Amino acid sequence: MIEIFNVLNSNGAPVIAQSKDAPSAYLDTCVLRHIAEHPGRCERFARAVHEKKGTLVLSMLAIGELANQHQRHADAVADLIDRMLPCVYFLEANLDVVDAREREFALQKSPNGSPDADDFLLPKIMTMTPACGGPLPLTFIYRTVSAMNQVIGIGDRARAYGQRTLEQLEKQYGKYRDLKEWRAYFHPREKRVQPRYATRALTKTLGKLYLSDTKRKRKGNDGIDLLHAIVPSAYCNFVVLDGPWSLLVKNATRWIRRAKIQAHVATPFGSGDADLDAFLNAFESFQPISPAAPRAA
Repeated sequence: MIEIFNVLNSNGAPVIAQSKDAPSAYLDTCVLRHIAEHPGRCERFARAVHEKKGTLVLSMLAIGELANQHQRHADAVADLIDRMLPCVYFLEANLDVVDAREREFALQKSPNGSPDADDFLLPKIMTMTPACGGPLPLTFIYRTVSAMNQVIGIGDRARAYGQRTLEQLEKQYGKYRDLKEWRAYFHPREKRVQPRYATRALTKTLGKLYLSDTKRKRKGNDGIDLLHAIVPSAYCNFVVLDGPWSLLVKNATRWIRRAKIQAHVATPFGSGDADLDAFLNAFESFQPISPAAPRAA
């Protein structure tokens, strides 16, 4: 949930806070479009988010991709997100940033906040608008990010970071010739210290499953799609991704559980009509269970 206060910080911008309440759902860019442009699903999802007091989780990746798409698609998504307010949370998709924060949090008994919180986008936006003491329309956020995209190339930066992530994974894990050899690496016999978050395990497993799929036709945006999958899967209750990526998350979860890692991993759904209806059913019927998805304070 986004909260904006009639108090200015040292930079002269309104103080802003956000929290992620269950059930939380991360939708990649294509799924945001599919739901936003389907009146029935759009109404159903918005109603469920408010009735369940849940959270729609967004990232700079999705906003940056929308800034490069046709205005009609972007406007539909902006209207959808407006309907969700204030039940929205901005997630940090940069693996380096999240990994560094998780290391810091591991040293703290009662850390404040959450390693996945985006500390850039909302503060940046708030420097461009006066204190309003209420919800900030996401149409404004979209327009602001669109303008930022023209200046600093957010979309291009996201694609470049995604490609760089794939190259790093290839360098780290490409040496394992097949999944059997990878499994021997991923299942060490020594006692494993249980991680608080599944981010690193998801990075290793999704990366290797992607690299080992020789039948898969590689695409230029695969790096961004991988980033859509990793951090959201570690921090949300549900992730809704393009079909092949939702299957990768399912397979990665099986590998992680075989490795006796108990950290939370989101329930994945694909982008087909049946998958979207199944996701909405799951969201509407969600009941908190333990362990819960990590949440921001």
